[in-house]
Amino acid sequence: MIKQKASKNDVWQEVLDQKHHQVACLTDDFMRITSSEVNNISKVLNGPDFRNLAKFDKREDLPNVFQEKELNILPLSNREFAIGHFNEYTNFNREKTPNLLTFKLPSYDTLNTNVKKWNENSWINATSAVHAFDMAFDDEDLIHTLDGRMGSGKWAYEINSLRSKLIKMTVNNATIEIDSVFETKKAIYIIEAKRVKESNFLIRQLYFPYRKLISDLNIVQKPIIPVFYEIDSQTQLAKIRLFEFQNSDNYNSIHEFKRFEFQFVDQKFEINTKSDFIIYAKTVQTVPTKSNLFPQANDLSKVLALLLDLNEKEMNVSEIALQFGFDVRQSDYYANVLVYFGLANKNSYKKFALTTLGHRLANQPQAEKNAMFAREVVRDHLFNMAFMTHQKSDLTANSVYQLMKQENMTLSENTLMRRASTIINYVKWIDAQFI
Repeated sequence: MIKQKASKNDVWQEVLDQKHHQVACLTDDFMRITSSEVNNISKVLNGPDFRNLAKFDKREDLPNVFQEKELNILPLSNREFAIGHFNEYTNFNREKTPNLLTFKLPSYDTLNTNVKKWNENSWINATSAVHAFDMAFDDEDLIHTLDGRMGSGKWAYEINSLRSKLIKMTVNNATIEIDSVFETKKAIYIIEAKRVKESNFLIRQLYFPYRKLISDLNIVQKPIIPVFYEIDSQTQLAKIRLFEFQNSDNYNSIHEFKRFEFQFVDQKFEINTKSDFIIYAKTVQTVPTKSNLFPQANDLSKVLALLLDLNEKEMNVSEIALQFGFDVRQSDYYANVLVYFGLANKNSYKKFALTTLGHRLANQPQAEKNAMFAREVVRDHLFNMAFMTHQKSDLTANSVYQLMKQENMTLSENTLMRRASTIINYVKWIDAQFI
């Protein structure tokens, strides 16, 4: 009989069970463990290898036992690791930036592929080709100088504890991976790229390459700027976040000081102007607003990502939850946005499937897809009124609440106020799609 494969959670639970005396004694210290020890335990359980067991790019990726005990893992060398109460993650600043620039996809044959299948390197290359990095960095003549896996060198640093004081650490030739380094006459930029939209990230992905350049390569003659490049492949939106370490010896001294956002649009698509869309919204024949299934999901980028996934296959709420990391209730919220606007329905097998209109929209180039979706939203009478009101003055929860009252919606007072935030988010998203 084939032994059932153990999960990451199973392996780490067993590892810490075997080390429970050391774990119980942890305060502001740490315990040491080797990759060989973990691999041996994982092999007995038929689990993953250490490289896959130790990849936690965000807090939510940590094994359950780590989350319960407030533990994290740090490399000490190529084969030895530390487990302790390390504060390794930081939250992204999610404040909106006032401007979103657009760039047409570069017309190179080797980049003329499905953008949604690009890896991080392709995104970096395309961004470099349209000089978006130059604009983000306010710099020029960027030269790509370094990337790949390498040793960290030997250096000391300090990291905050989740319990109390700082913990002093030393790393000696641990393996690090750098997505890309660009250099100019005035600065060096270390880029870590991720094709995900997350609320937090692992500081080590920027700090270790940063210290490699300072402490191992002894580069001190020009600023070294860590950059997190956040990519949404489905919408072709990207955020270039520039950071600094205010104390180079302190892991947690990271600070975001600039953000640059842009969107790639397809070569053949001529972007509608804002004035064109306002004329459309004024003249379109609207449909009555329905209280039933009124949208409850605020993030339209995830709604459109779900649209693209449903274009490939029908899914039930459990499958959507697994795909997006939602709970089942959230899955229902996001899928029902598509149902509300006539882009999907739920079939007799309780699976969400796209309508003909939904398939047509999903198969459009990205910018046209966004424009088509915006047009469907403002065909709804309430959303249309909210959009037109927003052109005169910024929407508030109270102004949207008054519009909803005019629609005689059969929703409670509390529900009306909650839905007001959804309407405001949708209108602001539409605003961002047009120049």
